[in-house]
Amino acid sequence: MFPLLANVVFPALISSIGWGVAPYYDKLALEYIDNNTLFLLRNVFVGLITLILMIIFYKKIKITPNLKKSAKFVFYSTIASLLVGSYFYYYALEQTNNTVLVVLISFVLPLVFITLLSNYKLKEKINSGMIIGLILVIIGISIFVCSSK
Repeated sequence: MFPLLANVVFPALISSIGWGVAPYYDKLALEYIDNNTLFLLRNVFVGLITLILMIIFYKKIKITPNLKKSAKFVFYSTIASLLVGSYFYYYALEQTNNTVLVVLISFVLPLVFITLLSNYKLKEKINSGMIIGLILVIIGISIFVCSSK
């Protein structure tokens, strides 16, 4: 049980804190710049930080056949998350005063998509508890959206 907590649950909670705090700063930034500028600036910062980390850890990066094979998946992930996901996230955030609604849809609804995609493509099992959870997520988002009007 402890390895699950230490290796999965705690790191996931830490990442959720980062993703939970980021929209606050994104919304503050959108008071001064438009969503296109925020999108570009954030990607520039990510690129610079990544470049710095690559320089620091260059000797630990091994170019192997596995790295070359995985590059296309990293590319697809980048297109999906940074270009499509982030751009429309910032666009939606700029268009509303309801930051919570945008975050709820943007960060919770992917649970449904990844569960179905993981089951279909990665052959990961879905159990009855997961199905009930997904139904509750969809109902919860629907209630939240309807009450936000």
